[in-house]
Amino acid sequence: GLNYTRFAHRSWIAVPVETDARQAANQLRETDSSLFDYTISMGLGILACRRRPGRAYEVFPIHWPSRNSPDRIELDRFAERYRNQLEQAGVLENRSRRDRYPDYR
Repeated sequence: GLNYTRFAHRSWIAVPVETDARQAANQLRETDSSLFDYTISMGLGILACRRRPGRAYEVFPIHWPSRNSPDRIELDRFAERYRNQLEQAGVLENRSRRDRYPDYR
């Protein structure tokens, strides 16, 4: 989770739980209090994942992450590394369009 803060505005960790949303934070504190406290102190979010019938999971937030201000160079490196996927998802503008219209943003 900490590694993702290099290029992400928010970062989460997902942890398995056996209880419902109301009791999940208590279960995590009891199971591994140092992980719970460390995760929160580092500004990471915690998602509890409870197994459901079949292959499904119920996922719910236990702690919302702090907003992070990643380094601009790290953001650019991440965007270039995954440019094809980000363009297909519509997150980044297609490079060919950007090259045709250099003033377009």
